[in-house]
Amino acid sequence: MKEKKNRFELLFIGLAFFATYFGAGNLIFPPMLGLEDGNQWLPGALGLIISGVALPLICIVIFGYMKDMEQWMYDHLGIKYYKAYLALMLVVGCQLCAVPRTGAVGIELGVQSISSSVPYVIAVIIYFIVVIFFTKTEESALDHIGKILTPLMVIILFILVVKNFISPVDTPVDTGIGGGAFLHSLLTGYGTGDLIVSFLMASVFLGSVQAKGYKKGKECGNATLKAAIIALICLAFIYGGLLYLGACGGSHFDPSIGNAKLLTGLIEMSGGSLARQALGVAVTLACLTTAIGETTATSQFFYKEFKGKIKYRYISIFWAIVSMCVSLVGLNKLLAIISPMFTAFYAVGLSLLLIILLRKVTPNDTANRGALYVVTVFAVAELLIAYVPNMPVVSTVVHAIPLQTNGFGWIVPFIVGYVAGAVIGMSKKKAEA
Repeated sequence: MKEKKNRFELLFIGLAFFATYFGAGNLIFPPMLGLEDGNQWLPGALGLIISGVALPLICIVIFGYMKDMEQWMYDHLGIKYYKAYLALMLVVGCQLCAVPRTGAVGIELGVQSISSSVPYVIAVIIYFIVVIFFTKTEESALDHIGKILTPLMVIILFILVVKNFISPVDTPVDTGIGGGAFLHSLLTGYGTGDLIVSFLMASVFLGSVQAKGYKKGKECGNATLKAAIIALICLAFIYGGLLYLGACGGSHFDPSIGNAKLLTGLIEMSGGSLARQALGVAVTLACLTTAIGETTATSQFFYKEFKGKIKYRYISIFWAIVSMCVSLVGLNKLLAIISPMFTAFYAVGLSLLLIILLRKVTPNDTANRGALYVVTVFAVAELLIAYVPNMPVVSTVVHAIPLQTNGFGWIVPFIVGYVAGAVIGMSKKKAEA
């Protein structure tokens, strides 16, 4: 009986995984990919699923099998470095960027598409009151997402996607992209930054699994794997369906229309005003689930850092209010300032994942730290280019790095730092011997 209960609970955890990764941004961009891919939408969907779904979920599964992911990071990478990175990404990436954006998008594309008479300010305040309610305790946040919000969102999206499969708005056209559809979607999925979510949400995800009675290590890893498979199935189906929806609109829409207008236009063509209102509900729920998950992660981190001296509840309220204020007083301006920082340090997140994958064969910790430090220098150089226009030398060096134009410029600095660090580490070991 207990096993059946656990399996049922893992279903809800898997749905919570799905909802946290599937924010509003991930709802509105797949149709544009489909529009660009046309009759090559299926290879495009595969590319998106590999980089935007499978990679982040593989990351969280790996964390699940580790007995203590955070402690491993502290021991092998340096506690100060890893905590500084997490704090930066949680504050900047989540509470000052992603969460306020969910508020703005949730209101504009969600609430106001259902009822345009709702004042923006009032809607934002109510939105974040809901966030505060669902984040009132550490343990309840993911349960609330998985058991209450996500099932409704999945049902709505499932109906909208299936409706287009059964009765498509049109036939996908040849856009001339040919064999480039897979790579195009692969790079787009890579650029979503969802891998960062795995690092930021690891403590929330794994804590929720362990709260169901699964012990750290293999038991937790197996349970996390099952939950991740559920999330993968849901995400793959919804992403594929949205890509196909966009592909069917090639005869009616131009790529210049924009992501949000394309999605709402396609949905209204497919199911009329009722479908448009259902989409508004789905957008609102997608935004809420992401905001709740990321606010919980940020609050948990600072609760631990303050060693429980400040109640978790007060911390979660504080960060929800911060994000609400950003949503109210100038999100676009702040995003313009913050987005380059988030993009640059995505390279650090990818490096962390690669280090974990290589941990069994890495000769010493100096190799890990060498890779991280050189990639961090590379990330800082990217920031300098973004924030300081007149730096031709730095710009020339960064853009000369192989694969930089494709968003993979961090790979060469990683290899250089890793090899150099390994050599230095082995030299020190010999000297000590």
